[in-house]
Amino acid sequence: MPRNVKILLIEDEEIAQIVARKILEDFGCMVDVATTGAEALRLFEQNSYDLILMDLYIFDMDGFNIAKSFRRMKKRFKKTPIVALTAHTADGIRNRAKKLGFKDFINKPLTKESCETALNYVVFEEISSVPS
Repeated sequence: MPRNVKILLIEDEEIAQIVARKILEDFGCMVDVATTGAEALRLFEQNSYDLILMDLYIFDMDGFNIAKSFRRMKKRFKKTPIVALTAHTADGIRNRAKKLGFKDFINKPLTKESCETALNYVVFEEISSVPS
């Protein structure tokens, strides 16, 4: 598995942050954590990421509105895959997220296996599909 993948984790629950960061760092990823929508927007504006893992329901701004703001901020948003972290798996939520450009979903709680699947599917598929 390639290392040094830069990830923006948007999660407001401290325990979930700790678990996600540990799993991702064990895979060799570099992780920035945003606990609010405002912090996520600031970090995204200042940095480049290979992947965004985003809780859809954080206290100050939901993931749908954060994704809309990312889209308005940078053209590279379309190239930065977003994976939703959610305990809500209703089709309406998934359909709304897909329309906003989310690539995949991970059901909470995050596990090593679900994280590895998302990393392989989203990040490494994108990397391997770039023409040389």
